[in-house]
Amino acid sequence: MSPTCSCGEVAQQVALRKQVSIDKKNITVGFLEWFYREAKPDGKTDKLPVLLLHGLPSQSHSWTVIMPALATAGYRAIAPD
Repeated sequence: MSPTCSCGEVAQQVALRKQVSIDKKNITVGFLEWFYREAKPDGKTDKLPVLLLHGLPSQSHSWTVIMPALATAGYRAIAPD
């Protein structure tokens, strides 16, 4: 990795070394249902999860570039919509 890489380029390079899947999930609380994306690290980790929030008019997909790098680093990455 060159020292002039952007965060997105670094994340892509890390993800290329190790395939990390990003799961698409739904959670229902009462009568409300939310969609979210989740990337989990391999194995058990003591690191706290990272909650990736987006603004408007964005969506959780905007975080899919960095989520594999977080999972590779041992973090559970969660991006809700």
